[in-house]
Amino acid sequence: MSLKQMKCVLIDDEPMDLMALSELMSTYDEIEIVGKFHNPIEAKDFVNKSKVDVIVLDVEMPELNGIDFIKSIKNVEHIILISSNKTYAAESYDYNVTDYIVKPISKKRLGLAIEKVKLVDDSIKTSSNRDFAFVKDGTKIIRIDFKEILFIEALADYVQINTEHGRYTVLATMKSMQANLPEDDFFRIHRSYIVRKDKIRVIEDNMILMETKNIPISRSSKQEFFNTFNFL
Repeated sequence: MSLKQMKCVLIDDEPMDLMALSELMSTYDEIEIVGKFHNPIEAKDFVNKSKVDVIVLDVEMPELNGIDFIKSIKNVEHIILISSNKTYAAESYDYNVTDYIVKPISKKRLGLAIEKVKLVDDSIKTSSNRDFAFVKDGTKIIRIDFKEILFIEALADYVQINTEHGRYTVLATMKSMQANLPEDDFFRIHRSYIVRKDKIRVIEDNMILMETKNIPISRSSKQEFFNTFNFL
């Protein structure tokens, strides 16, 4: 997906901060601002009913903080969090945000975040028949056959694709990876892990036992995950 004409929503409970953010975002031709909100509850309703590609939102808001907001929405590939401090930075990457910016926001720093969105979108190119994808691992472009993937793990700004033949680190989010994978073959078992279902051999005590790693099954995903299997 290209960043051109990406639909963007801005959320900040501070009117002056929202105005300043809007003015900065308006300078990018590739961004279309489709919503500006002081109230995150209203923003959540709008986002869940609309086509939105990018959300830029404050973390510290009284009605609903930024982390809880992320948990409440779906189908938004890129989220840029902003905050007056770094308190939530580490936690935010558990939810695969594209970037985290500390206020005051400069045009230069915001530009870096938008470039990061572009890089994430360009890092995965899926084939038309959805049997494989090309990914960027450093300076190399590598073909990865989906049938060879064991699992995918979130690593802050990156994801690590673990295959039968090696590991590849890609600048991407778990959401973008999940969107490019055949949903019948893969399952997001945890916010930090996607597994290929036919590579699973043993499940024990809410863990998937792989050859190289034990992967936790989150409580929120457990029932849906087990419903995808046929038991004898």
